[in-house]
Amino acid sequence: MSKWYEIKAQAEDGPAQVYLFGEVGESVFGESKSALAFIDELKGLGDRDVDLHINSLGGDVFDGQAIFTALRHHKGAVTTYIDGVAASIAALVALAGDHVVMAANGAFMVHKAWGTQRGNEDDMLGMAEILEKVDRVQAALYTAKTGTSESDMHDAMRAETWYFGQEAVDAGFVDELGDELDLAACVRGFDLSAHGFQHVPDRLRAAAEAPPDPPEEEAGDTPVTVDSQLVDLLAKRRHDPPKE
Repeated sequence: MSKWYEIKAQAEDGPAQVYLFGEVGESVFGESKSALAFIDELKGLGDRDVDLHINSLGGDVFDGQAIFTALRHHKGAVTTYIDGVAASIAALVALAGDHVVMAANGAFMVHKAWGTQRGNEDDMLGMAEILEKVDRVQAALYTAKTGTSESDMHDAMRAETWYFGQEAVDAGFVDELGDELDLAACVRGFDLSAHGFQHVPDRLRAAAEAPPDPPEEEAGDTPVTVDSQLVDLLAKRRHDPPKE
C-alpha cells in the first residue's frame, strides 16, 4: 500500500473495507497522512458499516486516539479484524470496533506510552505529565472494554504485555478468534525495535525475521540444473561417440 491506511467502498451493499496496515500517522514519500485525512475519508462513508482490518505495531498516539474517537462515533456498525498484530496505539484503535475478531495466532499488545524530548528540567517534567495523561486515558478505555481494574491495567501496560490468540479473548480485549493466518507473512519486515518495545515474544520476532518463502514452481515444470544438463550430455555421448 502507498499509505498507512486505505478505505475501499466500491460495492454499494455490504460494509466498507478499512485497512490500517502500517504505522499510524506515518508520512510516506514526503506525503503526510495524518488522522485528519483518515477521518475525512471515514466521514465520506456516511452511515455504512465498516470492516476495520488492522496489522500494525502502532505509531502516533494522538493520531491513534483521534481515529479511535472517530470510529466510535461512526454511524454504521464497526467490526474489527486483527489480521496479524495490533500493538501499542493500534491496539486502542482496534477496540473502536463494536465486535473485535483476531486471527487465532494473532498478537495484541498494551504498554505505557513513550516519547522523546529535548530541553531542560521543565521540558522533561512536562513530557512526563503528557505521558502520564496518555496512559491514564488509554488505561480507562482498556478497562471499559475488559472490565478489569485500572490498577491491573496499568500493571499490564507497565509490563508491556503481549496477548496471543485465546489469551486476548480471556483478557477481554478480543471477542472472537478467526482463522489462523501465516503470521510470518503478516509481520515479515516489521521493525520491532522502532517503537521501543522491550519484551517482544520470541515467536513474533522469529516471524518478523523469517526469510521470504521461495516462489512456487508451476506444475509440470522441472528446474534445469547444471547436474541434469551434464547427465543429458553424457547420455548423448554414450549413444553417439565422438568422431575422429
